[in-house]
Amino acid sequence: MKIGFIITMYDEIDTVQKTLEILGQNDCSIIVIQSDPNQSSKLLDEDTVDFYQKLPDLSCTEEEYLKEMGLKPGVTIGSRAITRNYGAGFTAAQNFDADWWVAITGDVTISNLNGIKEII
Repeated sequence: MKIGFIITMYDEIDTVQKTLEILGQNDCSIIVIQSDPNQSSKLLDEDTVDFYQKLPDLSCTEEEYLKEMGLKPGVTIGSRAITRNYGAGFTAAQNFDADWWVAITGDVTISNLNGIKEII
């Protein structure tokens, strides 16, 4: 059984790197879609995953963010970025051979696959 992971992230570099170690040890397919954190130190090394794509940061400036929040209550940049990133991730997943895909955000740490394998 081949398990693949789609990770959407922003600047959670340390958490994602810890998760990537575990996924690599378990021969998982790994797709990472990162919203550009605008800091080179927070960019993931694309050679550590099977597929990497960096997409533009949707947050713009704090002023633009606050303006958007006032115009569209309940709609946030975070939810738009996550759904956009998952869309890109699942599109990329079509080119991989995996039986199951697990989608997580960059703030989730995977320490082992026991629970995931039990659910599957």
